[in-house]
Amino acid sequence: MLVSRKWSGKTLADHRADRKAFVTEALAAVGIDKPAQDTSRLIWRKVAPGDQNAPPRAHLLMHAIAERITWRAEYDRAMLGASGAPPGQADVSATPVAA
Repeated sequence: MLVSRKWSGKTLADHRADRKAFVTEALAAVGIDKPAQDTSRLIWRKVAPGDQNAPPRAHLLMHAIAERITWRAEYDRAMLGASGAPPGQADVSATPVAA
C-alpha cells in the first residue's frame, strides 16, 4: 500500500489544512463567515474518574453530534448556494426521463 505522503508529499496535517481551507472558502462564498477560534488559552487535560466538574459522557457525545450536524448543514447550504441544486439531488437516474 502506498501512503499519501509518499506520492503527494503531504502529511495528514497538510491534508487537514487543505480540507479546512476548502470548506472555509465554500462557506465564505455564500456569506457564512467562520472566524478562526483562538485556542491559545485552552488547556487540555484528561478528566479524572469521578470528577464532579466534568459533564456526563452522554452530554459530551450529544454536543459533539449537534456540532457536527450544524457543520454539515452549513456546508450543504454553501454547496447549494454554489451549485443551485440541492446536495445529493443531481440527475443520477439510470433510466432516461419518459416523454
